[in-house]
Amino acid sequence: MILAQMDRMLAQVDRFARWWTRPMESSAIGRIRLWMGLLTLAYFADAMTDVAFWFGPDAAHSTVAVAEFLQLADLEDVAAVSVSPLFLVDAVWIYQVYLIVGMALAVALMAGRGGRWVTFSVWLWVVFYANRLLWLSGLTETLLSLTLFSTAFAAPHRNRLRKDASGTAGVPRRASMATGVAIRLTAIQGSLVAAVTCGSMLAGRVWWNGTGSVAMAAPESIRTLDLVSWLENPFWHEPISWFLIVAVPFGLTLAWRNGTARFGAAVLVAWALLVAVLGSHWIYGGVLACSVYSIGVAVGLGRTPPAFDH
Repeated sequence: MILAQMDRMLAQVDRFARWWTRPMESSAIGRIRLWMGLLTLAYFADAMTDVAFWFGPDAAHSTVAVAEFLQLADLEDVAAVSVSPLFLVDAVWIYQVYLIVGMALAVALMAGRGGRWVTFSVWLWVVFYANRLLWLSGLTETLLSLTLFSTAFAAPHRNRLRKDASGTAGVPRRASMATGVAIRLTAIQGSLVAAVTCGSMLAGRVWWNGTGSVAMAAPESIRTLDLVSWLENPFWHEPISWFLIVAVPFGLTLAWRNGTARFGAAVLVAWALLVAVLGSHWIYGGVLACSVYSIGVAVGLGRTPPAFDH
């Protein structure tokens, strides 16, 4: 009996390992990298608008001011993990050049140029800037850096065809295990973030009385779209609130099953975009949409994990 159970467990582990390492065409990552490059471009462009306010010799977030604050608050050991070469400089123009280079790298990522050198460079550029921000960084920087890192392993995706030995184009590009790992890692990561986000929403009382969508609306000072007056009507805010709660477990259940993966991923993408619209969390919602979209790619183009296999 025990040996039979061990055999079944080993078989499940073997099937999961084969699913995890199954190669995928490099073109499968192309659309994800396109949108991630666009979102990274938007992130650096948005940072450019207030970089002169935060950084500089006399700014509130200068290296001297940050060092004094950390010393007084006895947080030097905590901040030691935030490694960034930007701590070595205070000139505003250097930060501006840094952001411009970041935008150029993001455009190269969108175009599929530079291979893994560009993908890892974009990730490092975001990490170094987020580390320099310290307490100014938040969920957007965390999710952006995590998603860029998970997609960086994939093979270059610019060319869908490669030349054969005679120099004639038309030979399909070889599938890559690294691409499969990158897409599946992004899919699992997106699933976890969506589940945690939904769990934190359920902890709020407003999500149980149907007014959660109103509470999610961004403050007026940073609001891109003014939807509060529209959401005051129960005809709108109650069904939207319930959709935001139900969409995650419903979408995840369908997204990780054969035959319904694309539909489930579409539900999750709609949920992420609705979060972006209501709260004006455009970059965060966009990155989250890319992450959950990758579930449909991971399952739709390959077999699901053994626990969900039919």
